[in-house]
Amino acid sequence: MHELLKDILNIETGNKFLEYIVSRVTREDYRGVHRSQHNRYDLDKFEKILRAIHDIAGENGFSIPSGDIGQDIEKLNTDKSNYSDFYKIYKILESEEVISAPDPLRKNFFVEFSRLGFLEKYNQEGKLLNPFCRTLTKSVKLSSEGIRFLKAETLFDKHKIFTEGVERLLGDTLIDLVSAIDLSSYYRHEQFYFEEYTLIFSDDRLSGTEKIEMVKHWRSLGRAQRENTLELIKDYCNPQRFPGDRTDKRDYHNWRNETQQLMSLFKLTVYFQVYDDRFSLNIGQSFGIFERTRREEPKKRYFEKHGIEKQEDYHLHHIVPLNYVRNREEYRLIDDFRNLIYVHKDKHKEIKRDHIIFTAEDPEVYFENRFETGNIVTARRGENTNFDPSLLNIMQNYNSEIIENLGLIPSHMHSSN
Repeated sequence: MHELLKDILNIETGNKFLEYIVSRVTREDYRGVHRSQHNRYDLDKFEKILRAIHDIAGENGFSIPSGDIGQDIEKLNTDKSNYSDFYKIYKILESEEVISAPDPLRKNFFVEFSRLGFLEKYNQEGKLLNPFCRTLTKSVKLSSEGIRFLKAETLFDKHKIFTEGVERLLGDTLIDLVSAIDLSSYYRHEQFYFEEYTLIFSDDRLSGTEKIEMVKHWRSLGRAQRENTLELIKDYCNPQRFPGDRTDKRDYHNWRNETQQLMSLFKLTVYFQVYDDRFSLNIGQSFGIFERTRREEPKKRYFEKHGIEKQEDYHLHHIVPLNYVRNREEYRLIDDFRNLIYVHKDKHKEIKRDHIIFTAEDPEVYFENRFETGNIVTARRGENTNFDPSLLNIMQNYNSEIIENLGLIPSHMHSSN
């Protein structure tokens, strides 16, 4: 083991965070999953880019060039049949001082916006491409979500639609973080430093609850100990210290930059307030969808009504998750013991954002994806979930009530159990 890593462990023997971070920085994937491009934009800039696309191409696709364009943008306009729409879009954005060069528009913003779900990418044969795959793109167009964003009438609606895009971009990372903080009676009012996101929250191997636990161990260190730990991590994660390619190196500066990028996205969601170097759950007046005081009653009532005790590695799961909330009234509707179920952490990871249709046939319960008939996650009482079978009918009826009130089920969907 490297001497710097030994020095980290020696700061406080047995501290779980120190043991965790020493293990993490030795992994190839120590920085977590890279999803977002290194762009900085606010909602106004995002909307201007989508608006320019719509003004020129409407809901139609348009060709984009491959290879670097550089500053020789006039060559885009020489072949009217190929790239004229892209050229016009760029010129609008240049005149509005949104973009100063065409390459970032094509290589960064278009890539990011497609992963957010607001643009669609196509290959030369006109086949829709997976936005997360590195494949040659010949044309792009606004998606239905992009059109929906442009038609949104209120600023809150725009932030909510953009929030859904960030959820698509980050997978379960965002809502797991929101749920973990919201369900924590102590930390839901806390502000977290960017360094804590870098060192702990950015690790996709940890569940949301495990991340909150790791924050406790980090904060149990004294201030001088934390400062010493951070300096040692920075010293160890110096790319000049490592031979080989990028997978062999460690780079704290780039690791930290990824946090800065994600915070620029978090700031545009309805879930978080982001400051200069900190972030917190959004319980303020500006789009604050969470109650200022965490309602302990739903959790307490679940255990009382179902007659069960708390179990290690089990979590209370919102069947219709909090990320569907659009206002505080809906928050109260969703944060109800009838919308909760106690599941093992491994099963909890299987249940994705859209597995919101709840049905049951004791001892099994089913979570069906609202968009994909037959995409079902099954949990079994006594193995990976715990509940009182006599309450299943109440839970199913309440699930239908929430879904109807929030208008969450497409007309072609039906329950298959």
